[in-house]
Amino acid sequence: MGYIFGLVLGYLIGATPILFQIAKSRGIDLRSVGTGNVGTSNAYRHTGKSIGALAIVTDMGKGFLPPLCMQMLGFGPAVQLASAIGAIMGQMWPATSKFQGGRGNATAAGACFYFDQASFLIAIVFFLSTTFSKVYKILKSDSSDSSPRSKIVPILVILSFSLYGLLAFNQGITIAAMGSVFFIGLILIRRLTAPWPPDPITGNVPQKSILSILILDRPN
Repeated sequence: MGYIFGLVLGYLIGATPILFQIAKSRGIDLRSVGTGNVGTSNAYRHTGKSIGALAIVTDMGKGFLPPLCMQMLGFGPAVQLASAIGAIMGQMWPATSKFQGGRGNATAAGACFYFDQASFLIAIVFFLSTTFSKVYKILKSDSSDSSPRSKIVPILVILSFSLYGLLAFNQGITIAAMGSVFFIGLILIRRLTAPWPPDPITGNVPQKSILSILILDRPN
């Protein structure tokens, strides 16, 4: 019963449309611009740097808060993990946004930070150091920039979560290592189920390659 409670509570927190409503208050429907992704990167590109930064904080908070609540209620690590999984699912497939949410990367990162801070810090340093030029370009670019999405960042996202899991396992923090496996699985499933809007120039629906979607998080 505790697992179901954790999963449901996590989903409700993850599905709370904070970012979507903030963007909507500015007259922007994130589902209709860019990638159609109600998540951090799409928010940054189309609502501005301040909301993009807020998106990172709120989405990570969605992954951190549910397991913390479960801990405060006296539930063990397994139920805490269930609540984190629920939060990521809520972020990815929120009923409040017609089951089309974000990629869940930041929410999963928030959950990782909760379960093992040391491994998280090493993994985030690895991610930022290997994507420095891309991150710097994004920070310096105009928020309306519509340049093609990076091919390397989606790969490094998976590698960073994998590194986190290996580090946690090496330290004997089994629940964190198990969590990384679930988180990676959910991220890959989300990539497969994410909608891809028509090309803004040609209006054509992009041809999809499953391998390209899984590895590069882009249709082709």
